[in-house]
Amino acid sequence: MSEYKRTATCIVEWENVRQSSPKSTTFRDMVYMACLQALALTDIDDVTVLALNAGIVLKTSEGERFPHTWRELTLVVIPKRLSPRHFTSAIMNSAAGHCAIELGLIGPQLVLVEGDVGVAAEIQLDSGRTRLLFVCSADMGYRAECYIMEAIDD
Repeated sequence: MSEYKRTATCIVEWENVRQSSPKSTTFRDMVYMACLQALALTDIDDVTVLALNAGIVLKTSEGERFPHTWRELTLVVIPKRLSPRHFTSAIMNSAAGHCAIELGLIGPQLVLVEGDVGVAAEIQLDSGRTRLLFVCSADMGYRAECYIMEAIDD
């Protein structure tokens, strides 16, 4: 077991987020804003993020737009063939992937639907797959929380 340095938890409330672009979603932007706020509490820069092979662990029980996206697909598209463009925001890991792209995270990306996100982060840090993780939890209509865990050298 390693030792870890952890930032304070940053919270972004759903009602305080406005969709940044037509191609984004409020859920994705909410998680990204929580990550940015957690990052602002540190002295970590882009070079450090790359050097530490930073990654993200996100826990969400819903993901984005799951119920109504599948309803729309069954009414409009089926029995036609489905392609990824029909449900780009309906996958569980889209917010984690968005944050990884925007923040330059090249380490592990995990999405949990149940379990302890902190334990999942510790496993990744202990395994040596990464030295720095954004640890997030979020659900639509509620809020996103994020803190950063960094492995400390022995």
